Amino acid sequence: MNKKILHLAHLDKFIPGFIDVIRQHFGGEPHTIITFGNIRKYTYVQSSTIFNFSTFKNFRCILKLTLALHRNDKIILHGLFSSYLVIFLCFMPWLHKKCDWIIWGGDLYYHILATKNARYHILEFFRKFLISRLGGFITYVDGDYYNAQKWYSAKGKLYECIMYKSNIYSGAALTEDDLTQAKSSDSSKVNIQVGNSADPTNNHVQVFEQLNQLDIQNRVGKIYCPLSYGNPVYADQIKHLGEVMFGDKFYPLIDFMPLSQYNQILDEVDIAIFAHNRQQAMGNIINLVGRGKTVYMRCDTSSYALLTRLGIKVCSLDDLSLDAQPRVVAIANNQRVRNYFSEENLVKQLQSIFA
Repeated sequence: MNKKILHLAHLDKFIPGFIDVIRQHFGGEPHTIITFGNIRKYTYVQSSTIFNFSTFKNFRCILKLTLALHRNDKIILHGLFSSYLVIFLCFMPWLHKKCDWIIWGGDLYYHILATKNARYHILEFFRKFLISRLGGFITYVDGDYYNAQKWYSAKGKLYECIMYKSNIYSGAALTEDDLTQAKSSDSSKVNIQVGNSADPTNNHVQVFEQLNQLDIQNRVGKIYCPLSYGNPVYADQIKHLGEVMFGDKFYPLIDFMPLSQYNQILDEVDIAIFAHNRQQAMGNIINLVGRGKTVYMRCDTSSYALLTRLGIKVCSLDDLSLDAQPRVVAIANNQRVRNYFSEENLVKQLQSIFA
Protein backbone atom coordinates (compact mmCIF):
# COMPACT_ATOMS: atom_id res chain seq x y z
CA MET A 1 0.00 0.00 0.00
CA ASN A 2 1.36 3.43 -0.94
CA LYS A 3 2.13 5.87 1.84
CA LYS A 4 -0.19 8.84 2.21
CA ILE A 5 1.98 11.90 1.73
CA LEU A 6 1.23 15.51 2.67
CA HIS A 7 3.14 18.38 1.04
CA LEU A 8 3.16 21.83 2.69
CA ALA A 9 4.49 24.69 0.58
CA HIS A 10 4.59 28.46 0.59
CA LEU A 11 3.58 29.40 -2.96
CA ASP A 12 6.55 30.35 -5.08
CA LYS A 13 7.52 30.07 -8.73
CA PHE A 14 8.79 26.50 -8.23
CA ILE A 15 5.59 25.02 -6.78
CA PRO A 16 3.20 24.90 -9.80
CA GLY A 17 5.85 22.95 -11.72
CA PHE A 18 6.23 20.52 -8.82
CA ILE A 19 2.46 20.00 -8.75
CA ASP A 20 2.64 19.17 -12.48
CA VAL A 21 5.29 16.51 -11.73
CA ILE A 22 3.13 14.94 -9.02
CA ARG A 23 0.06 14.89 -11.27
CA GLN A 24 1.96 13.50 -14.24
CA HIS A 25 4.10 10.85 -12.55
CA PHE A 26 2.36 10.11 -9.24
CA GLY A 27 -1.28 10.78 -10.06
CA GLY A 28 -2.44 7.38 -8.85
CA GLU A 29 -0.82 7.76 -5.43
CA PRO A 30 -2.33 9.38 -2.31
CA HIS A 31 -0.65 12.81 -2.30
CA THR A 32 -2.20 15.86 -0.64
CA ILE A 33 -0.66 19.27 -1.39
CA ILE A 34 -1.54 22.34 0.67
CA THR A 35 -0.05 25.65 -0.43
CA PHE A 36 -0.11 29.07 1.21
CA GLY A 37 0.05 32.38 -0.64
CA ASN A 38 -1.11 34.29 -3.69
CA ILE A 39 -2.48 31.73 -6.14
CA ARG A 40 -3.25 34.46 -8.69
CA LYS A 41 0.49 35.12 -8.96
CA TYR A 42 1.60 31.46 -8.99
CA THR A 43 -1.47 29.81 -10.45
CA TYR A 44 -2.35 26.13 -10.63
CA VAL A 45 -5.58 24.11 -10.91
CA GLN A 46 -6.93 23.18 -7.48
CA SER A 47 -8.68 19.92 -6.61
CA SER A 48 -9.97 18.07 -3.56
CA THR A 49 -6.41 17.00 -2.65
CA ILE A 50 -4.40 19.94 -4.02
CA PHE A 51 -5.52 23.32 -2.74
CA ASN A 52 -4.41 26.72 -1.48
CA PHE A 53 -4.98 29.00 1.50
CA SER A 54 -4.19 32.67 1.05
CA THR A 55 -2.90 32.81 4.62
CA PHE A 56 -1.92 30.41 7.36
CA LYS A 57 -3.66 32.56 9.96
CA ASN A 58 -7.33 31.52 9.89
CA PHE A 59 -9.32 28.90 11.77
CA ARG A 60 -10.41 26.90 8.71
CA CYS A 61 -6.82 26.60 7.52
CA ILE A 62 -5.50 25.53 10.93
CA LEU A 63 -8.28 22.95 11.35
CA LYS A 64 -7.78 21.43 7.90
CA LEU A 65 -4.01 21.47 8.31
CA THR A 66 -4.18 19.77 11.73
CA LEU A 67 -6.36 16.98 10.34
CA ALA A 68 -4.07 16.50 7.33
CA LEU A 69 -0.93 16.38 9.48
CA HIS A 70 -2.36 13.47 11.46
CA ARG A 71 -4.00 11.57 8.60
CA ASN A 72 -0.87 11.25 6.45
CA ASP A 73 2.09 8.91 6.83
CA LYS A 74 4.76 11.36 5.67
CA ILE A 75 4.90 15.16 5.71
CA ILE A 76 7.14 17.01 3.27
CA LEU A 77 7.93 20.62 4.16
CA HIS A 78 8.80 22.61 1.04
CA GLY A 79 11.05 25.15 2.71
CA LEU A 80 10.96 26.38 6.30
CA PHE A 81 10.21 30.05 5.74
CA SER A 82 6.95 30.36 7.69
CA SER A 83 7.52 31.20 11.36
CA TYR A 84 3.86 30.32 12.02
CA LEU A 85 4.30 26.82 10.61
CA VAL A 86 7.57 26.25 12.50
CA ILE A 87 6.01 27.23 15.84
CA PHE A 88 2.80 25.33 15.04
CA LEU A 89 4.74 22.11 14.41
CA CYS A 90 6.83 22.55 17.56
CA PHE A 91 3.69 22.01 19.64
CA MET A 92 3.11 18.61 18.00
CA PRO A 93 6.43 16.82 18.63
CA TRP A 94 4.89 13.41 17.90
CA LEU A 95 4.77 14.40 14.21
CA HIS A 96 8.42 15.40 13.81
CA LYS A 97 9.85 12.02 12.83
CA LYS A 98 7.52 11.75 9.85
CA CYS A 99 8.47 15.25 8.61
CA ASP A 100 11.03 15.70 5.83
CA TRP A 101 12.38 19.19 5.05
CA ILE A 102 13.22 20.21 1.48
CA ILE A 103 16.06 22.67 2.07
CA TRP A 104 15.76 25.68 -0.22
CA GLY A 105 18.78 27.66 0.94
CA GLY A 106 17.55 30.89 2.47
CA ASP A 107 15.59 28.91 5.08
CA LEU A 108 18.77 27.11 6.17
CA TYR A 109 20.87 30.28 6.23
CA TYR A 110 18.28 32.23 8.21
CA HIS A 111 20.59 32.49 11.22
CA ILE A 112 23.13 34.32 9.03
CA LEU A 113 20.75 36.45 6.96
CA ALA A 114 18.20 37.53 9.58
CA THR A 115 18.35 40.70 11.67
CA LYS A 116 19.46 39.65 15.17
CA ASN A 117 16.56 41.12 17.16
CA ALA A 118 14.31 39.65 19.85
CA ARG A 119 12.03 38.02 17.27
CA TYR A 120 15.03 36.29 15.67
CA HIS A 121 16.17 34.74 18.97
CA ILE A 122 12.66 33.49 19.78
CA LEU A 123 12.20 31.97 16.32
CA GLU A 124 15.66 30.37 16.35
CA PHE A 125 14.74 28.62 19.60
CA PHE A 126 11.75 27.00 17.87
CA ARG A 127 13.69 26.32 14.65
CA LYS A 128 16.47 24.49 16.49
CA PHE A 129 13.95 22.40 18.41
CA LEU A 130 12.10 21.40 15.23
CA ILE A 131 15.04 20.88 12.87
CA SER A 132 16.94 18.73 15.38
CA ARG A 133 13.98 16.34 15.50
CA LEU A 134 13.00 16.08 11.82
CA GLY A 135 13.04 12.63 10.28
CA GLY A 136 14.51 13.56 6.90
CA PHE A 137 16.30 16.22 4.89
CA ILE A 138 15.87 16.54 1.13
CA THR A 139 18.53 18.29 -0.96
CA TYR A 140 20.98 17.57 -3.76
CA VAL A 141 23.55 19.89 -2.17
CA ASP A 142 24.96 17.61 0.51
CA GLY A 143 26.91 20.50 2.03
CA ASP A 144 23.58 22.04 3.08
CA TYR A 145 22.72 18.87 5.00
CA TYR A 146 26.08 18.95 6.78
CA ASN A 147 25.45 22.60 7.68
CA ALA A 148 22.05 21.62 9.12
CA GLN A 149 23.86 19.03 11.24
CA LYS A 150 26.44 21.58 12.39
CA TRP A 151 24.07 24.50 13.05
CA TYR A 152 20.89 22.73 14.17
CA SER A 153 22.00 19.27 15.37
CA ALA A 154 20.08 17.60 12.55
CA LYS A 155 19.94 13.82 12.93
CA GLY A 156 17.44 12.76 10.26
CA LYS A 157 18.10 10.84 7.05
CA LEU A 158 19.54 12.58 3.99
CA TYR A 159 17.57 12.12 0.74
CA GLU A 160 19.30 13.21 -2.46
CA CYS A 161 16.89 14.94 -4.83
CA ILE A 162 17.03 17.80 -7.34
CA MET A 163 13.50 18.63 -6.11
CA TYR A 164 11.97 20.97 -8.70
CA LYS A 165 11.55 21.33 -12.45
CA SER A 166 13.56 24.56 -12.30
CA ASN A 167 16.61 22.37 -11.60
CA ILE A 168 16.06 20.31 -14.75
CA TYR A 169 18.34 21.22 -17.62
CA SER A 170 16.19 22.71 -20.39
CA GLY A 171 18.71 22.77 -23.22
CA ALA A 172 19.96 20.25 -25.76
CA ALA A 173 23.04 18.08 -26.13
CA LEU A 174 26.14 19.96 -27.26
CA THR A 175 28.56 18.86 -29.96
CA GLU A 176 31.81 20.29 -31.31
CA ASP A 177 29.92 21.42 -34.43
CA ASP A 178 27.38 23.33 -32.29
CA LEU A 179 30.13 25.26 -30.53
CA THR A 180 31.98 25.96 -33.76
CA GLN A 181 28.82 27.25 -35.45
CA ALA A 182 27.90 29.40 -32.43
CA LYS A 183 31.36 30.94 -32.35
CA SER A 184 31.40 31.72 -36.07
CA SER A 185 27.98 33.41 -35.92
CA ASP A 186 28.80 35.58 -32.89
CA SER A 187 30.85 38.74 -32.64
CA SER A 188 34.29 38.66 -31.08
CA LYS A 189 32.86 40.22 -27.91
CA VAL A 190 31.51 38.16 -25.02
CA ASN A 191 28.16 38.58 -23.26
CA ILE A 192 28.09 38.36 -19.47
CA GLN A 193 25.40 37.57 -16.90
CA VAL A 194 25.75 38.87 -13.34
CA GLY A 195 23.68 37.19 -10.64
CA ASN A 196 20.14 35.85 -10.79
CA SER A 197 17.97 38.22 -8.75
CA ALA A 198 17.59 41.52 -6.90
CA ASP A 199 18.85 40.00 -3.68
CA PRO A 200 21.86 41.60 -1.94
CA THR A 201 23.38 38.12 -1.54
CA ASN A 202 24.24 38.35 -5.26
CA ASN A 203 26.96 40.82 -4.23
CA HIS A 204 26.53 42.79 -7.46
CA VAL A 205 28.78 45.66 -6.35
CA GLN A 206 31.71 43.31 -5.78
CA VAL A 207 31.25 41.78 -9.24
CA PHE A 208 30.89 45.17 -10.94
CA GLU A 209 34.14 46.31 -9.35
CA GLN A 210 35.93 43.15 -10.52
CA LEU A 211 34.58 43.58 -14.04
CA ASN A 212 35.67 47.20 -14.06
CA GLN A 213 39.27 46.01 -13.76
CA LEU A 214 38.96 44.08 -17.04
CA ASP A 215 38.85 45.23 -20.67
CA ILE A 216 35.08 45.74 -20.74
CA GLN A 217 35.14 48.39 -23.46
CA ASN A 218 36.82 46.24 -26.10
CA ARG A 219 35.90 42.68 -25.13
CA VAL A 220 32.33 42.80 -23.76
CA GLY A 221 29.13 43.19 -25.78
CA LYS A 222 26.32 43.01 -23.19
CA ILE A 223 26.13 42.65 -19.41
CA TYR A 224 22.81 41.05 -18.48
CA CYS A 225 21.67 41.55 -14.89
CA PRO A 226 18.43 39.77 -13.80
CA LEU A 227 16.64 42.00 -11.26
CA SER A 228 12.99 41.00 -11.67
CA TYR A 229 12.89 38.81 -8.56
CA GLY A 230 13.68 40.09 -5.07
CA ASN A 231 13.98 43.52 -3.44
CA PRO A 232 12.70 46.29 -5.76
CA VAL A 233 14.59 49.06 -3.92
CA TYR A 234 17.84 47.13 -4.22
CA ALA A 235 17.00 46.43 -7.89
CA ASP A 236 16.76 50.16 -8.61
CA GLN A 237 20.09 50.79 -6.88
CA ILE A 238 21.89 48.10 -8.88
CA LYS A 239 20.24 49.21 -12.13
CA HIS A 240 21.49 52.77 -11.59
CA LEU A 241 24.99 51.63 -10.60
CA GLY A 242 25.27 49.29 -13.60
CA GLU A 243 24.21 52.03 -16.02
CA VAL A 244 26.71 54.48 -14.50
CA MET A 245 29.59 51.99 -14.64
CA PHE A 246 28.90 50.24 -17.94
CA GLY A 247 26.64 52.56 -19.93
CA ASP A 248 24.75 51.03 -22.85
CA LYS A 249 26.48 47.67 -22.36
CA PHE A 250 24.38 47.15 -19.22
CA TYR A 251 21.06 45.32 -19.71
CA PRO A 252 19.04 45.12 -16.46
CA LEU A 253 16.21 42.56 -16.63
CA ILE A 254 13.57 44.31 -14.54
CA ASP A 255 10.34 42.68 -15.73
CA PHE A 256 9.51 39.05 -15.03
CA MET A 257 9.58 37.15 -18.34
CA PRO A 258 8.39 33.72 -19.55
CA LEU A 259 10.91 30.91 -19.14
CA SER A 260 11.22 30.46 -22.91
CA GLN A 261 12.25 34.10 -23.30
CA TYR A 262 14.69 33.88 -20.39
CA ASN A 263 16.25 30.77 -21.91
CA GLN A 264 16.94 32.77 -25.08
CA ILE A 265 19.00 35.16 -22.98
CA LEU A 266 20.87 32.25 -21.39
CA ASP A 267 21.70 31.08 -24.92
CA GLU A 268 23.31 34.48 -25.62
CA VAL A 269 25.45 34.50 -22.48
CA ASP A 270 29.10 33.45 -22.72
CA ILE A 271 30.25 34.04 -19.14
CA ALA A 272 28.09 34.04 -15.99
CA ILE A 273 29.17 35.31 -12.59
CA PHE A 274 27.51 34.30 -9.31
CA ALA A 275 29.09 35.83 -6.20
CA HIS A 276 26.61 34.43 -3.67
CA ASN A 277 28.20 33.41 -0.40
CA ARG A 278 25.76 30.53 0.01
CA GLN A 279 23.86 27.96 -2.08
CA GLN A 280 21.69 30.00 -4.42
CA ALA A 281 20.77 30.45 -8.11
CA MET A 282 21.19 26.75 -8.89
CA GLY A 283 18.51 26.73 -11.61
CA ASN A 284 20.44 29.43 -13.48
CA ILE A 285 23.80 27.77 -12.90
CA ILE A 286 22.60 24.35 -14.05
CA ASN A 287 21.15 25.71 -17.28
CA LEU A 288 24.16 27.90 -18.05
CA VAL A 289 26.75 25.19 -17.38
CA GLY A 290 24.63 22.75 -19.38
CA ARG A 291 24.67 25.16 -22.31
CA GLY A 292 28.46 25.14 -22.25
CA LYS A 293 28.81 28.59 -20.69
CA THR A 294 31.72 29.57 -18.47
CA VAL A 295 30.46 30.00 -14.90
CA TYR A 296 32.28 31.74 -12.05
CA MET A 297 31.30 31.14 -8.42
CA ARG A 298 32.70 31.49 -4.95
CA CYS A 299 34.65 28.32 -4.25
CA ASP A 300 33.72 28.23 -0.54
CA THR A 301 30.02 27.49 -1.17
CA SER A 302 28.20 24.17 -0.87
CA SER A 303 26.94 24.55 -4.46
CA TYR A 304 30.50 24.85 -5.81
CA ALA A 305 31.44 21.72 -3.86
CA LEU A 306 28.43 19.84 -5.30
CA LEU A 307 29.24 20.68 -8.92
CA THR A 308 32.87 19.72 -8.39
CA ARG A 309 31.78 16.40 -6.88
CA LEU A 310 29.62 15.73 -9.96
CA GLY A 311 32.64 16.36 -12.18
CA ILE A 312 31.18 19.61 -13.53
CA LYS A 313 33.81 22.29 -14.14
CA VAL A 314 33.06 25.74 -12.72
CA CYS A 315 35.59 28.50 -12.11
CA SER A 316 36.58 30.34 -8.96
CA LEU A 317 35.48 33.96 -8.71
CA ASP A 318 39.04 34.79 -7.62
CA ASP A 319 40.23 33.91 -11.15
CA LEU A 320 37.69 36.03 -13.05
CA SER A 321 38.63 36.75 -16.66
CA LEU A 322 36.90 37.31 -20.02
CA ASP A 323 38.21 34.09 -21.55
CA ALA A 324 35.77 31.31 -22.37
CA GLN A 325 36.50 27.77 -21.20
CA PRO A 326 37.83 25.16 -23.67
CA ARG A 327 35.23 23.43 -25.85
CA VAL A 328 36.12 20.01 -24.46
CA VAL A 329 35.15 21.27 -20.98
CA ALA A 330 31.86 22.71 -22.28
CA ILE A 331 30.90 19.40 -23.91
CA ALA A 332 31.83 17.35 -20.82
CA ASN A 333 29.83 19.71 -18.59
CA ASN A 334 26.82 19.40 -20.89
CA GLN A 335 26.89 15.61 -20.72
CA ARG A 336 27.16 15.50 -16.93
CA VAL A 337 24.39 18.08 -16.49
CA ARG A 338 22.06 16.19 -18.85
CA ASN A 339 22.67 12.95 -16.97
CA TYR A 340 22.04 14.29 -13.46
CA PHE A 341 19.69 17.26 -13.82
CA SER A 342 17.01 15.46 -15.81
CA GLU A 343 13.31 14.84 -15.26
CA GLU A 344 13.97 11.10 -15.36
CA ASN A 345 16.42 11.42 -12.46
CA LEU A 346 14.04 13.72 -10.55
CA VAL A 347 11.22 11.17 -10.77
CA LYS A 348 13.53 8.34 -9.68
CA GLN A 349 14.69 10.36 -6.67
CA LEU A 350 11.12 11.26 -5.70
CA GLN A 351 10.09 7.60 -5.90
CA SER A 352 12.81 6.79 -3.35
CA ILE A 353 11.58 9.55 -1.01
CA PHE A 354 7.91 8.56 -1.33
CA ALA A 355 8.54 4.83 -0.78
